[in-house]
Amino acid sequence: MKPRPYLLLPLLLLLLKPAASIGQLCQEVKLHNDQQRNLLMEYIRESFQKRYYLGDKGVVHLTKSKDLMGRETWYLRAIIDDRYRDNPPTQWASFNGYVVLIYNQDHLSGPLTDSQKEELISCLQEVIQDRLYIRPPKQDRWYNAEEKPGVPIRHAKTGEPLRVKQFRVQGGNVYNEKQITFYPDGTYTIAIPV
Repeated sequence: MKPRPYLLLPLLLLLLKPAASIGQLCQEVKLHNDQQRNLLMEYIRESFQKRYYLGDKGVVHLTKSKDLMGRETWYLRAIIDDRYRDNPPTQWASFNGYVVLIYNQDHLSGPLTDSQKEELISCLQEVIQDRLYIRPPKQDRWYNAEEKPGVPIRHAKTGEPLRVKQFRVQGGNVYNEKQITFYPDGTYTIAIPV
């Protein structure tokens, strides 16, 4: 009986499919729309002027999605630390020497395996280089509660000084967040979340 290579083709394609999807995890994209390029450059310039970026540290987090009316919407954030590692994007762009990490909400990939996530982070680290600070591990902060300076409040049952967990309340626009909605007629609106 003569070998039939066409029967092996579906099996070969099935085996090659995961390898191809891994290569597409860290994908560079180009921004071709002049209006969007100008808005992005203005956003980066503003982030530097208002000191959302420190020195030469900072990247743009760009989340693309469609609103309920089907209009393209961008959500921009100025980030100076490596928080992208918690949820790495699969796309990025180099824009006039700046790095834009792109999260595309309309084309979400399935969950990544640990090895895929590490490969993606490794690729993004090569792109980002030293543009971000390394975030220290999160630590809880506790302090002794005092009813008057030097007089601690004591626990009713144990008599030990009462320790309270400290937390910070962030208000305002901490990351220079902006939402830009693009309309079909070429206009756009910018909303600033508070």
